[in-house]
Amino acid sequence: IVSDPHAGLNMSSMSMLEGMDTPTFMNTMYSWVAPKGWKQSPGQGMRLASFHLRADQEAIDCSVISLAGMAGGLEANLRRWMGQIGIISSDSALTGLIEAASSIKIKGGQEGKVFDFTTIQSQAKASDKSMIVVMLSMNEATLFVKMTGVVETLKKNKQDFFKLVQSIEPKDASNNP
Repeated sequence: IVSDPHAGLNMSSMSMLEGMDTPTFMNTMYSWVAPKGWKQSPGQGMRLASFHLRADQEAIDCSVISLAGMAGGLEANLRRWMGQIGIISSDSALTGLIEAASSIKIKGGQEGKVFDFTTIQSQAKASDKSMIVVMLSMNEATLFVKMTGVVETLKKNKQDFFKLVQSIEPKDASNNP
């Protein structure tokens, strides 16, 4: 669909973590600061951490997830997420989302791509489900920071979401590209 299927992300082989207890191991590899008014919960399963608004625990679901390797690839992940929020994953919608992806830097200096699904939901009602995902290629893993909720709530909390992403810092120098 696009000439660079990874939208500029360095998706080199990341096999070092295969076979490891990734959630426990990765929890010790990153730090971050929860935005004011957000509550952090311990990670479960693949999640390193979960976040919700203190004022309304159901309004958003934000997670930090780290997966070894290419983590399924960019297009496969985008198509899966589009399906989760009811967007038909046409080639044109996928291309538009990839082309519209902006960059964001974390505290550790690594650069990720922002995939804001609200931007391709042109006919969305404020109450339609959507998500914003930042995908970061680290040397040993792909880090996903994902916020889901309804369009209106995501738009209201987008800047705080970006503050969370920008506060992420690898604790281990081997994560630096």
